[in-house]
This record gives sequence, C-alpha cells and structure tokens, in this order.
Amino acid sequence: MRAFVTDGKGSGTVQLIPRPSPQEGEILVKIHYAALNPGDWKLVEGDVLDGPAQPSLIAGCDFAGTIEDPNGSDWKKGQRVGAWVHGATFESIGSFAEYINIEASLVFAVPDNISLQQASTISLAFATATRAMYQHLSLPEPYQSEEDGVDFLVGLRVIAVASSKNHDLLKRLGAEATIDYHDEDWVKRVIETTRGKLRHALDNIADGGSPEKVARCLAHSAGSQLIALSPFNKESLHAVNPSVKAESMLAFTVFGRALGEEYTVFDNTGPETPNEKRAWEKYLRLVTGMLEKGDLEANPVVEVGTLEDVTEAFRLRGKGSCRLRRPF
Repeated sequence: MRAFVTDGKGSGTVQLIPRPSPQEGEILVKIHYAALNPGDWKLVEGDVLDGPAQPSLIAGCDFAGTIEDPNGSDWKKGQRVGAWVHGATFESIGSFAEYINIEASLVFAVPDNISLQQASTISLAFATATRAMYQHLSLPEPYQSEEDGVDFLVGLRVIAVASSKNHDLLKRLGAEATIDYHDEDWVKRVIETTRGKLRHALDNIADGGSPEKVARCLAHSAGSQLIALSPFNKESLHAVNPSVKAESMLAFTVFGRALGEEYTVFDNTGPETPNEKRAWEKYLRLVTGMLEKGDLEANPVVEVGTLEDVTEAFRLRGKGSCRLRRPF
C-alpha cells in the first residue's frame, strides 16, 4: 500500500510499504478520507515536542473508511467507520495511508446522514473535547441523568471567543455569547459578559500569550479552571491570576499507552492510562447517535486532494481543517 512516511527531518514522502494484517482484537480499515489537524504537522515537524518525528513512521491521525477485514469482531465488511490514531509516533500507526489496523473498540459507526468526508474530521476533536470538558473541567457527561447533572447545569452559560466568521455556527451549537478575538478589548468584553464570574475555560490556541489572556477572563477566586491544548508558562499565568488552576493537556492519552519523555511538557502525560481508554471507548459508543440527532457536527473542511498532496496540505494548515480523499 502507499503511505506518507516521515523522513526524520520534519517532512516525509509517499512510499510503498506492506499492507498491514490485523492482529487479535484489531480490524483492518480501508481509508477513504484522512483529515489534517494541527497536531499532525506539529508531530511531523516537531513544533511542540523535542524535535521532529523519527523516520519511517506513518503520519496522520483522523480518518474514515470502510471495514476491509472485521477479523472476527462484531463489525461487518464494508461497514462505514470513523476513528483516529496517534500517528507519526508508533510503528505502523498513521492515517495517511491506504489501510490501517485499529482495535475494534476504537472506531464508531458512521450514520447514513454523515458522509465519510465529514466523518474523517470528528474523532480527534471529539476526543479532545471529552477529555477537556468531562475529565479535566468536570462538566456533566452527556450520558448523565438529568437528576445527576441538574444542579450543575442550572445557570451554565457558554461564551465562545472566535473569529467572527464562525459566530453563527457557534451560536447554532449553543453559545450564548460570541466575541471576536481580533478585537483588542475581547478580554474586557468577556469579563463584562460574565460579570467576572467565569469559572471554566478551554484554550484551544494556547500560544502567543493566549493562556494569560484567558486567565484574566476567569474569576479571581478559588474554583477557576483553565485547560490549554499546548504547554504554557505557568509563572506568567499565575502572575495574572494566582487563583486559576491551570494545566495543559493532549488527547493522545485516550489510547491508554505510556508516552515518552518528550510528552512530559504536557501535564496529563506519564504512565499507561487504561481508565482514559475505557472512557474513550464509552464516548465512542455515543458518537453515532449524537451525529444522527445533530448533537454533534463535523468540522468545516477544505479538501486539498489525495495522499500525494500531504505536503500541500501541511502548507495550508493555517487555513482550517483539511481532508485528503481517495483514490490515493
């Protein structure tokens, strides 16, 4: 099969490599679409970690496709599925390829109202959101009964800080207020909107002074929490708001594997994480129904071509989510 293989110098090339055969507990998926996320090029180029990815690894995380070999699982050949993996890190694991082995419990069924193109954009973002909101910020999980979550949910409001072009989408998804981060006074506007009582924040940017700005938005009292998706300087953040409990996180812990020393720049890494894997398997069982009901939506995407266009997709990384299509 063909796959985009890293060169150890921050890039890679499309190469012919052996097609994988599923091991016990795994299924073989024929990849139809692979999405490019910020984490993909950061892993390959070494933007956050200590140096670029090692050579001879397959890049890519998000994908969608059809079951090629169910390998004795409950899945059926030809069934449409979506998933993500920790690409450019472990041998033979990456979505920029024609086929991939993955544990049978780590994929979701793509419902009829969602295309494979759309499905390829879902898994990594959903994993990041569930990790941040339900494990780290301790918001009520979507499968909790109303009885369990009612006290917490009373008065819960969502304030979204994003480019104005995304405001309509965010409001449709449930944001009560939207603020443009291009506005110089956006921090002041958040404080005014929340009356200085903001308790929970998720910083998806987490660079260029973003964590410190978000910390200023949070209440200056015990109970304020900030989760950032990139490492940040805690001293400078606490100088702005010493009351904030802040930590950086990444979603790769949902696979249960121990991560190397290069990942210790994040606060939530370390030894194996079997509990996080079990939680992710639980959330995956919710995805199909959420997509059918419209409670979960795919990311807007820019289609840039096939496997041969991965390098071009890396170049376009600052312009939104990209997806690669078959035929590769």
